[in-house]
Amino acid sequence: ARMQAAPAEAEAEAEAEEEEAEGGQAEEAPAKAPARALPSLYSPDWEVDLMGTFSRFEENFRSWRSKEQTACNDRNDDALGHLTAVSDGELAAKDCLKAHFPEHTFERSALKELSGLGREQRTELHQVLELVRSHAERFEGTEEIMKQLPKPGKKAKRMSGADIIALLAHLLDITSRSLVKSRKKANNSKGNQKKKDDEEEAKPKNKEKEKEKEKEKKEKKAKKAKKAKKAKNSKGTDSDDPQPEIDEEPDAEDGAPARDIDVHEELAAMREDVALTLDDQPIVAKANDLRQLAPKID
Repeated sequence: ARMQAAPAEAEAEAEAEEEEAEGGQAEEAPAKAPARALPSLYSPDWEVDLMGTFSRFEENFRSWRSKEQTACNDRNDDALGHLTAVSDGELAAKDCLKAHFPEHTFERSALKELSGLGREQRTELHQVLELVRSHAERFEGTEEIMKQLPKPGKKAKRMSGADIIALLAHLLDITSRSLVKSRKKANNSKGNQKKKDDEEEAKPKNKEKEKEKEKEKKEKKAKKAKKAKKAKNSKGTDSDDPQPEIDEEPDAEDGAPARDIDVHEELAAMREDVALTLDDQPIVAKANDLRQLAPKID
């Protein structure tokens, strides 16, 4: 810098003097001024100034180069570690795709493909979680599910797939049980309604059956009364009649088949008839009837 500044000052002074000289000649020729002594030229010390600067630059450059080499080696080591991890991850991603997505074909890196599939599944899981949230509010007994559900936002998007599937299974269990209960209620209501309808339809039929039974009972009673009347009349007119006839017709109430009348029952009936007709008929006739029953009793 000093070497460059000295010649520049000398040149500037020389130019200024020349301009002054030219200007003076144009106006009027001034008197000649005494000649000024020129400054001595600057001669740099090449060995000290220039070579010293280069030596300092060389030292600083060498220190910078050593630092950068060390940093570059460290970065290369880190990069090699990252490359190893990436290659291991690529192999693991390929194995995962082959195991879980055998039908899926991919042209780019296995890691990128697996990352894309994971994002798609994460979106689907988030949709499932929101469906669980919206449907859990419509059923009873889902308080535990509502407590386990995270609030909408980052937590919901980051919830693990296993937890989401567990909540979905719990909700499906509750809905299946409520569906069974509702079906039972519906079937019970339908059955009760059907019973009521059947009862209403059967009422007129039951009434007709009851009327028929009452009619049959009345007819049977009338027949029995006629037979009893005939028996009384025959006993009063003819004491030597054979043994009384036994009614073998089935009972009108239970429809049981005809059976043989017990002798003791017949004897009791005859005694009642004797007691009833004793005032109207001679005792001898009744005694004859009793004699006829004696062999049966034996």
